[in-house]
Amino acid sequence: MSKDEGIPWELLKIEVPEGVPTETGYFEISGTATRETVNSRVYAWFLNREQNPVLAPLFCDALLHVARRKHDDTSIAERLLLGKYKCQLEVATSIGNRIDILLRDIQAQLAIIIENKIHAELRNDLRDYWNHVSYPEDQKLGILLTLHRTQVPENVKSRFINITHLEWIEAIESAGVPSGIPLYTYGMMTDFFNTIRNQSTNRAMNDQARFFFDHPVPVIQAKECLDAATNYIKGELREVAELLELSFSFPYYGYCYLKEKKHIDDAYYTIIFEQLLQSKDPILHVIIELYSAGIKHIDSLERALKLTPQSKAIMPSRERRGESRCVHFRTKTFLMNTDRISQLKDILIETIQEDFEPMMSIIHETLDGLIEKA
Repeated sequence: MSKDEGIPWELLKIEVPEGVPTETGYFEISGTATRETVNSRVYAWFLNREQNPVLAPLFCDALLHVARRKHDDTSIAERLLLGKYKCQLEVATSIGNRIDILLRDIQAQLAIIIENKIHAELRNDLRDYWNHVSYPEDQKLGILLTLHRTQVPENVKSRFINITHLEWIEAIESAGVPSGIPLYTYGMMTDFFNTIRNQSTNRAMNDQARFFFDHPVPVIQAKECLDAATNYIKGELREVAELLELSFSFPYYGYCYLKEKKHIDDAYYTIIFEQLLQSKDPILHVIIELYSAGIKHIDSLERALKLTPQSKAIMPSRERRGESRCVHFRTKTFLMNTDRISQLKDILIETIQEDFEPMMSIIHETLDGLIEKA
């Protein structure tokens, strides 16, 4: 096979259609489109009967309309609509978990427990959420609210149903928005709905889908090139992990975790390489990320690192990433090109060993001392 075989030369001569630009609204401008807590607060605002006496029943009724199609026992849905429920956010359970949204009629002992997911993985203890609400089993309904259809965990399958954000807002629109609502409320609602659509899968035959059916062979070859590039990067990262004696994982597209076993959930390296695969201006981020005890003792870690030359050279940050509540503690960013990407392993080894390992050693030693004192 020649070295040129499998390269989609035909595609390089064809004008590839751009993706349809998403409609930008407040949530996109403010950078909160993927934040689950913001998303939950917006739902809670619409569901609040005191703040939105017209829209709250519409939102609740639409949610329960979708639930009726998916759940055998719909009696709780009917009864909750008649009740005077309260909408609560971030309700803490006895073991420290938090229920995203809780619709609860205390007098009638009826509840809907909503776990809200945008892009984060489902790692939540839904059984704990269910048990926290101490109402009769047939007077509770659990909803796993996600962007895409998701399997409900086996241990709560009879208690929770999966509803997508898009299914909910489409049910609201199908019911018809009542007239007479304030203009700013209507604007906020349509802006929010557009954000949900932007985040959800586009099911229409758009120009890009049509382009594939017109040019399937070169597009498939291009996809194979992308797969080869992705596999190359992952292979380099695996080798970096082996050389540094760290474990590795790829939790999301374009992300890699490099961790030491002892502090596996407290302080570790995150490599963000998604822009190497998706951008005309490829960028690589190398990060010391904190979680759990690392975040709990972040002020002590700042003091411990204050005088290190590496920490002075790399700008500190306390940026929280998405809804995982991880903190990007120290970040170094590299502008890349094809030649530098071909040296990815060497760049990462040098960066971690010279710039990050001295700081990580101090972080781990500090955490060891603090945990022993606790």
